[in-house]
Amino acid sequence: MSKIAAKSAVLETALSRVALTVMCVNSPVVVFLALEKAGLAPTNPRFKLPYELAVFAFALGVALPLSISVFPETKAMKVQKIESSITE
Repeated sequence: MSKIAAKSAVLETALSRVALTVMCVNSPVVVFLALEKAGLAPTNPRFKLPYELAVFAFALGVALPLSISVFPETKAMKVQKIESSITE
């Protein structure tokens, strides 16, 4: 097993998890603020819950696939980048 390839995989996995968290947690906040600023947020308590659920569903439906697709499913490394003891 290549230690260089393993480090690269762990780093990309960690970065993809950060992207997943940041995009999924922050996107509803951005949408809520934008809609409030535009005056489109409901003030009636009866419509507030469906509004919030729709924003969260939209955010997860858009942000989740985007954050998962930050890195490819598989990765190829050039032989020159891994340890010479493995390539022999």
